[in-house]
Amino acid sequence: MNLKYVLLSTILALTINKAFGAEVGYGEECDGAATTCATGYFCAPWGQAAPNNGNACAKECTVATQDVDCGTGNLCEPVTAGGTDLVCKSVLSALTSTPCTATTICDATKQVCEEHTLTCVAKPETTMETTIETSTITTTTAGGINIIVTPTPCVDLVVGGPNDCRALAPYCTNDIYRDLMKAKCPRTCGYCTTSPGVSGGSGCRDSNSDCSNKQYLCRNSIYRDLMKRECPMTCGYC
Repeated sequence: MNLKYVLLSTILALTINKAFGAEVGYGEECDGAATTCATGYFCAPWGQAAPNNGNACAKECTVATQDVDCGTGNLCEPVTAGGTDLVCKSVLSALTSTPCTATTICDATKQVCEEHTLTCVAKPETTMETTIETSTITTTTAGGINIIVTPTPCVDLVVGGPNDCRALAPYCTNDIYRDLMKAKCPRTCGYCTTSPGVSGGSGCRDSNSDCSNKQYLCRNSIYRDLMKRECPMTCGYC
């Protein structure tokens, strides 16, 4: 093989690695150059003073769901002033110990690492109770044929806790949050339909009753497929 070609290939590879850096997982140390974060994650500062501070990859949050992503009362903010990369900045800056990752820090038998805040949260139960709507409505057509219709219940998907639908009711008619509130809090916001069997018109429903309590797992890479299957409405996968 031509020596010149080998040297050029090596230089090109080094240049690419330097330009893009080695990609690391959430919670892992990064510098934005030699070590970078995957798409949807940003290299954000955590902690306030050495030795308990640094930079780590954290998942992007959204202002519309900041109470879910960052915890009630915590803001989804730009990594740097005026920037567009949004993270749970105040939560990350308040960390006093090394952020968790997909494989470290958390008790693997009981906890998972929350990718926005890089803190350990309780692992969901491996089984979820499924609730089946049993009430029916009988209608009769002009031809005398009885049709059994099973109504789809119109219920809030976020119930209980300081950040449930009742607490967020002021956002029901807010132009920015209206679509989100229609999907998550139709009963509280008065968006329920009166026609039996109709709920939102999409036919997309959660298949078990515990989805609202497990909403924080919707974007967790470990449980994403499970949540898509069990809780598509709550997680916004419809």
